[in-house]
Amino acid sequence: MTQYVISLAVLILVPLALQIRRVPIWALFLVAGLIFFALAVLDTVETNTALTALDAGRVPNVDFMRNVHSAPWGAAAMLMIACLVWAQERYGALSRPRLTRALFWVLLAALLVESGRRIFLVWLLQPRDGIVSMAFIQAISAVFTGARGIGMLAFAGLVVLGLWSLVRARSRS
Repeated sequence: MTQYVISLAVLILVPLALQIRRVPIWALFLVAGLIFFALAVLDTVETNTALTALDAGRVPNVDFMRNVHSAPWGAAAMLMIACLVWAQERYGALSRPRLTRALFWVLLAALLVESGRRIFLVWLLQPRDGIVSMAFIQAISAVFTGARGIGMLAFAGLVVLGLWSLVRARSRS
């Protein structure tokens, strides 16, 4: 759980610092994509280490609960949008920079919520004195599903906005 909180802080604070420093918009997407890629690699290495330890009959000394299963998809989405926004800025076609920045934060938030889905549900289902109601678990699952839908809409919005801006700039010249 601690590793998830640290990766969550890195994924929020690094792009926030870059936005405060007024870096180009494509750099926000690039840095977020690289962080998601690093998390996916770390998760793969950690999982392979745990499986090797289990095969050898040892108890693995890793945290299975980190589970950043949306990291590869987050990396792919952020890096693809980074290329699209870079092309827009390169050819002077970036027509809605505020909307692009806002959609970046919406997409990042949706990916972060989605990556914490299993961690939160497993933490919620740990044995406690009281019983967690099934309706509460279904409501939490609905929140996570809604976050996934919002993330998909933000991604689609970024792609459509980027392509529209490029086509519009090309038709002007």
